[in-house]
Amino acid sequence: MEFYTVTETATRLTMVKRGEVDVATLMTDVFYEDVKKDPKLRLLVPLSPSQRLVYIPAQFNPKSPWADVRVRKAASLAIDRKTLADIHMPGSGPIGSLGFDNEAFAAHFSPDPYDPEGAKKLLSEAGYAKGVNVGKLYPADGGYLPYGEQVATYWKAVGINAEIVILDRATWQAERRAGKMKDGAFVDPSVAPTIGGRLSYLFTVGNYGNYPDILALWDRYGLEISPNARRELILKVQSLILERTMFIPLTSNNSPAAFGPKVKGNPYKAQPLIWFTAPFEDIELNK
Repeated sequence: MEFYTVTETATRLTMVKRGEVDVATLMTDVFYEDVKKDPKLRLLVPLSPSQRLVYIPAQFNPKSPWADVRVRKAASLAIDRKTLADIHMPGSGPIGSLGFDNEAFAAHFSPDPYDPEGAKKLLSEAGYAKGVNVGKLYPADGGYLPYGEQVATYWKAVGINAEIVILDRATWQAERRAGKMKDGAFVDPSVAPTIGGRLSYLFTVGNYGNYPDILALWDRYGLEISPNARRELILKVQSLILERTMFIPLTSNNSPAAFGPKVKGNPYKAQPLIWFTAPFEDIELNK
């Protein structure tokens, strides 16, 4: 199943109501509310391992404003995560860490509050009372572009100015792998079903730097065989990442879908760890 633009979603939702198709995805904002009111449609939300965050490559560049943890923390406090989720990811919510509730190796932190005044205070303490330019922000493509643009809008409201760079998916992936996003920040999904997998991108292909003490703990985690010792190491890694605002957790990520009467049961159960309806060959239809 592809993701659809807002216009395409509206058209597709009309077709669902007419019975021409039976699934419309990316139910955001007004469409999400419309579906909830329609007795002919069912709105289902997947169990998704995907989460949205801002990763800040330039924190490792001492000449960048992002190198100051106060600027990174200000960027986090500037974001209204609940509104961001309600508009762009209905059925999801704010996150403060990358761990799932049932993961023994995952640390759980509360999301930063929406505190624009606190953000301005931190910027002032960092020497940017009149605002600061932080380079480029690379939102992911497709339906997530408005999501990234809203993040940048929240930043601008407190004095953090970022230039939005829009790329198609193939170019976005190539630019990241080539290390060309290092001048700014970008929104980055992490889709692995375990905390180790979700953290690994910070230490493998696509990372733009690291803190020596955090990297040393990660390397020890990879070599350790004792479950208890491994847990302590990865919990410490997560704590240090949070302490330094190495990335900014935003919201969980899913794709609510509207299902017409032809679809039987809950198709998301065919593949629970995915954030859209697939594979279609496993979806059952009512006779």
